[in-house]
Amino acid sequence: MLKNKRTLFIIFLMLIFTLIFLFSFIFKQELINVSKVKNVNIISEEENLIVNISASNDISEFVNLLNKKPSNNSFSCPFGYVKFLIEEEDNTIIIYPATDGCHNFKIEDMYFSINSNEWESLISILGKYGVDRSLLESGTGI
Repeated sequence: MLKNKRTLFIIFLMLIFTLIFLFSFIFKQELINVSKVKNVNIISEEENLIVNISASNDISEFVNLLNKKPSNNSFSCPFGYVKFLIEEEDNTIIIYPATDGCHNFKIEDMYFSINSNEWESLISILGKYGVDRSLLESGTGI
């Protein structure tokens, strides 16, 4: 009888740990696998602009700033004038920043936001590569 209780207890613990692992994986899944990012480009076809973020520390910081869990909450911001191409080893992620300075981003049919400090960090990184903040704050877009 004691052996059956011990076995049931061990099975119960294994089940609990499995559920915890699965929930942590499902709910903490990152949009971007930072360790797999090989290249980041900022593109505005209308401005004939292609800028490559080349320094590895800038790539990491840039990607970490945008590595948010998107939601279905939509924004009425202008998207599409600028795109961020984030190339992983086997995947390309396209993120469209709003171009009215509202700190919102679109990925496929999902959206996310960053706070003001993160926005300023993003603008700072882009500035290192000659991208003026007006590109993302002019209100221009599709």
